[in-house]
Amino acid sequence: MFVVQSAVGTLEKLSEMAAPPVTVVPLPQGIATDLHIAIPLRDGARLRANVYRPVSALASVQPASDTPPQTHRSAVVAGAVVAVGAVGAAANSAAGAVQDAVQGLVASTATAASSAVNSAVTATKDALSFVSYVATKSRSRTASATTSASSLSQAASESALPTAAPAPAEAPVQASVEAPPADLDPAAPKPTFPVVLCIHPYGKDNLPALRLGIKSIPIQYRLIRQSSPVSISTGTTWESPDPAHWVPNGYVLVNVDLRGFGTSDAAHSPADPVKAFSDEEAQDVYDAIEWAAAQPWSNGNVGLAGVSYLAAVQYKVAALAPPHLKAICPWEGFSDLYRDFARPGGIRADGFIEIWSSDTCKDPKNSLRSEQLARTKRDDWYKASCANLGSIRVPTLVCMSFSDQGLNTAGSFRVFRDIASEHKWMYTHRGGKWAEFYGTDAREVQTRFFGQFLKGTDTGMLSMPRVRLEVRSSQTTIENVSWQNDFPLPNTDWQTLHLNLRNSKLETAPLPVETETIISSQTGSLRLYHAFERDTTLAGPMKLQVWVSSPNCSDIHLFAGVRKFVNGVEIPFEGMLGWPHDLVTRGMHRVAFRDVLTTHPSTGRPLEPWEVEYAYETETPLVPGDRVCVQIQLLPSATVFPSGSRLELHIQGHWFFERNALNSLMNLVGYDRSPVAGEVHFHSGGPAHDSFLLVPIVHIEQPAS
Repeated sequence: MFVVQSAVGTLEKLSEMAAPPVTVVPLPQGIATDLHIAIPLRDGARLRANVYRPVSALASVQPASDTPPQTHRSAVVAGAVVAVGAVGAAANSAAGAVQDAVQGLVASTATAASSAVNSAVTATKDALSFVSYVATKSRSRTASATTSASSLSQAASESALPTAAPAPAEAPVQASVEAPPADLDPAAPKPTFPVVLCIHPYGKDNLPALRLGIKSIPIQYRLIRQSSPVSISTGTTWESPDPAHWVPNGYVLVNVDLRGFGTSDAAHSPADPVKAFSDEEAQDVYDAIEWAAAQPWSNGNVGLAGVSYLAAVQYKVAALAPPHLKAICPWEGFSDLYRDFARPGGIRADGFIEIWSSDTCKDPKNSLRSEQLARTKRDDWYKASCANLGSIRVPTLVCMSFSDQGLNTAGSFRVFRDIASEHKWMYTHRGGKWAEFYGTDAREVQTRFFGQFLKGTDTGMLSMPRVRLEVRSSQTTIENVSWQNDFPLPNTDWQTLHLNLRNSKLETAPLPVETETIISSQTGSLRLYHAFERDTTLAGPMKLQVWVSSPNCSDIHLFAGVRKFVNGVEIPFEGMLGWPHDLVTRGMHRVAFRDVLTTHPSTGRPLEPWEVEYAYETETPLVPGDRVCVQIQLLPSATVFPSGSRLELHIQGHWFFERNALNSLMNLVGYDRSPVAGEVHFHSGGPAHDSFLLVPIVHIEQPAS
């Protein structure tokens, strides 16, 4: 019966994936597209870009000696292969559940089972079609590029804009897929436009278009649940800006393949292909920015935009300060490979990092995953991947999502706090990553931001408060949206809730006498609660301090999570990669790391009372019976707790959501559990062992906008 109940629950979750609300619309008229344009780099290699521009603008400059581009691996190719197996397994699981339903075992869930099967079958067809498409397109890419090159038109003079490191001199010619209208005067001066540029490993040519006669959305949208409708154009690659929005608003959009991906030249070295977040990658992006500034359609002002990897890649190059980089818009991008992605809290991440690593590296022995497995400490390799945030002075609009806590939340918050930009803003939300990025509210702010700093137009951005704060009461209910001057809010009431291990309560008064409780290190869970007597809004990060010991564990992995309950029912929230059953907030820490810091590791500023930072450089095993103080940073969130509701704190030695073959499509996040089976003793109270949860109580004074 347990297996049947598990299958039913999984089917209900799978049914939520049916008919993802993603629509694809054609590019509007008035947009010209230059395909496979070569971007010369300082070492002689070339990146490739697709350029979307107003038809009134001159075409892109293409080196005359250029040869047809060759297709390299794009991350989405391997992802499609992984997807076929995963979706196939889901379809088989759903089909088995339907068979059970027919036999009467789970008759009450036949509708959900049928919906799940239909969804899985549809996704399987999309995945198979996409794999076939990739194979077909890789064979035809050279012919397509040759056809594009045959449309070369008259030569144009090179721009005199300076670059930091001049690229090899080549005779410029123009390549254009769509020529300007014939009624335009050829002799008339051509307008120039600001540039929005993105660069990534996902393939600039992996577009939502006709594939084997089927109009298909990117495969990721089929595999990841969407929280609300998403609309993109046929010119939009995965997590990139949409030319259908930016070009009609007076911009040129440049979509670039990273080195070693798509049609760009091969990786820096076959012996060392892992260049994600490296200085070499940043230098390539630098050259692409300066190239874009020198094009005949450019006004010399370049901005960077994009989601996740397309956001994280912006930090290092912004720290290099390219002369023509005027603004960046990193939308949910982590900024510390170790702390945010590979080993948050010193604990090994599994699941998504395995899939992403296999998609972006051909050699499993020389991949991000292999490095993660080999490196348990935050060593020089990890440090080299981090940007010097204090060197970023360019205007910045960063998005910090409360729903992306398994990947980008901490890094985005760090960027907002630690960059040196005079003009910086942060946009927060707890919706779906892609629905928000392409949504009306976010685009309005993005457009206002780039209009101010790329066009030089007074859009009112300079007078806007720095933080857009969204507060929710549930996954789908937004209680308040306001613009604040900082985050955490300056008037935050930081309240201490002490852990009473005797009655399982979180109490406002300190405990005069010590209390103790014991759980299993790998399977147990400590749960405490606080009941709110009035409507309360918590907005900001939280901090847990807890004293622990163990008679038989040399190391413990501690996971701390905050949940919301109303009338005994848990209220879930939007989570990473479409997971619809997330906590309010969470944090984690490996107890062997006790090298806690008092100043910020990169800027040197004193840490705030609510902040927690570790060096992650020294591993110290637990001594049996010794009590140690563990501090855990819980990630930022913004949540309303009504009167009578409960905040529950769960502390345990394993991740909160079990990953298995049935739910892996919707739960791609996992972490290594405590390595040793044994006992964890928690201590709280008395003069020496105060264990507490620090929570941010706020009063939103500005009305919702």
